[in-house]
Amino acid sequence: MRYTLWEIVRPYRRQLGVGAVLLAATNGLDKSIPWLLKGAIDALREQRLRAVVVAAAWVVVVAAALWVVRTASRLVIFHVGRQTEFDLRNALCVKLQRIDERFVAVLGSGEMMSRATSDMANVRTLVGFGGMNLVNTVLAYGLALALMFTLSPTLTLWALLPYPGFVLVARGLGRGLFKRSHAIATTTGALSTRLENFIRGIRIQRTYGLEDNERRRFSSLNDRLLRDHLSLVRLRAFLWPLLSLLTAAGTLLVIWRGGSMVLTGELTIGEFVAFNAYLGQLVWPSMAVGFLLAVLQRGRASLVRLQEVLLAPETARGSLAPPPEAGARLSLERVSYAYGAHQATAAAFAAQHVPPARATPTGSAQAANAKATGLSHLRAGTKASNQAAPESPAPSAAASTHALGPQVIRDVSLRLPAQGLVALVGRSGSGKSTLAKLLAGRLLPTSGTAVFGPHALSDLSEAGLAQRIQLCAQEVTLFSTSLRRNLLVGGRFDPAIGKAELLAALQDAGLGPDITSLPQGLDTLVGERGVQLSGGQAQRLALARTLLARAPVMVFDDPISAVDAVTERHLLGTLRALAAQHAVVLITHRASAAALADRIFVLEDGALVEEGTHGELTDKGGIYARLAERQALEAGLVLRGAAR
Repeated sequence: MRYTLWEIVRPYRRQLGVGAVLLAATNGLDKSIPWLLKGAIDALREQRLRAVVVAAAWVVVVAAALWVVRTASRLVIFHVGRQTEFDLRNALCVKLQRIDERFVAVLGSGEMMSRATSDMANVRTLVGFGGMNLVNTVLAYGLALALMFTLSPTLTLWALLPYPGFVLVARGLGRGLFKRSHAIATTTGALSTRLENFIRGIRIQRTYGLEDNERRRFSSLNDRLLRDHLSLVRLRAFLWPLLSLLTAAGTLLVIWRGGSMVLTGELTIGEFVAFNAYLGQLVWPSMAVGFLLAVLQRGRASLVRLQEVLLAPETARGSLAPPPEAGARLSLERVSYAYGAHQATAAAFAAQHVPPARATPTGSAQAANAKATGLSHLRAGTKASNQAAPESPAPSAAASTHALGPQVIRDVSLRLPAQGLVALVGRSGSGKSTLAKLLAGRLLPTSGTAVFGPHALSDLSEAGLAQRIQLCAQEVTLFSTSLRRNLLVGGRFDPAIGKAELLAALQDAGLGPDITSLPQGLDTLVGERGVQLSGGQAQRLALARTLLARAPVMVFDDPISAVDAVTERHLLGTLRALAAQHAVVLITHRASAAALADRIFVLEDGALVEEGTHGELTDKGGIYARLAERQALEAGLVLRGAAR
């Protein structure tokens, strides 16, 4: 699905058909009132009072019917707008669960929120209000012009003289409205990202006294948004009076020429009044064209921005989700990885739909907006992968490797045991966290294969992968809810998981004493991103969540980086006990922690350079031995310093 406007509204074509019929009935009833008025005026001149009373009664009946039908038409068509918004929100939710994480990282969560809220509302207005007024304007013009032509073809031609200029103005200014609307939407997204970063980092700003600096950055984006809005307002301010002038010119021509025709007997007074009534009924549609153009172009710009997300590349996941195979092992075969693989972004998609920015304030703003959202470097030469629609999986990273950066993992091969503790050790920046994501299937290799039992990780669905491998990442993600619900994420909200099992997982993660001291226990709210917890508590809560999953393979990325020595020993004991029934991967830079592992792999510059037990590697005298020796010396110096 390409998420074009027609594809979005196609499921509701029957309702739209009903709405169009109701709008046609509305316009038919509306246009019958001047015709009745014509008959009443001519009857009045001929002293046929009964005919006047009958015509007046029919006007009342038609007006009442018009109110009912017009209300029904709005209810039907506006409902379609709401339904398409509902469908798009659901599609966006599904897409965000599948989208390539690098796309989100480049675009920014604030920009995503802007598209999910303001852009979604603009598309709803485009379908509902915009669609209704577009159809209504076409019908109003068609019926009114037909009846005007019936009354007087000559006078109709005089009335239409200003309208070629009307069409040229609408067409010319429509492009400007689209450009400015797109610039406003883009700047709004950049401002949302800035605001989110501002709120999230408010503690850091206060700590380092950065309030003035952040205020200036926010004000700069706010000023840009103001300039974009003023640019659109100036264009609309020019459009409305111009359209009103053209409409007034038509009315002036009709009064001048029509008055002459009444005097010469070519028109009756009733026909002239009816003609002017029909022309008057075109005044609002004509003037509303400016507003309608703004709604249509703003909605079109917002739809393009939503398409950027809905057609973005997805993580190349398969559809297999069989139960985990007993005794299956996880292995990597000559795996390499480079960041930047098939990295398509919103700007690349927008470049296909938005006219190239010219040397105008709006064009400059668009370029600045692209830079503000981190997309400017990808505008040129990057082709968006628009085939990644929800029903067709995106191409695998291995199959699409243009725009690669340097390799951070190089030709790594390893095979994990079905049970046991394996440690991955390396200096900071050696590629440990990237390798952890490759082991957990969060990233797919740019070359080589990652396999669990008989299945490649790329062939497994998200559910199939979660049943086999769990990753406790170094970056802790907690939700703004209770401890209990944060834990139950690991158990996929299984109703069979009771309080005792939750407390046991917390105890294993070293959080038992902390929980008992909380007045609300498991129901304690952790706050936005776990702000109510310390760094160590948040890390241990994430670890407990992973323990609750009880997957055959569990990967822990530096789970002891934010805990004290006593808690570290407790956690290492937990991992050691867990390894009796699971394959446990401990990623760390501490040789003292790696010493407990059954097997140690040493990573250096993205490549595995050593493998063995703690004793074998220290006797070998290589990188691991030097790392262990240096850390032992540092620990000894700290102890001697403390003793003094």
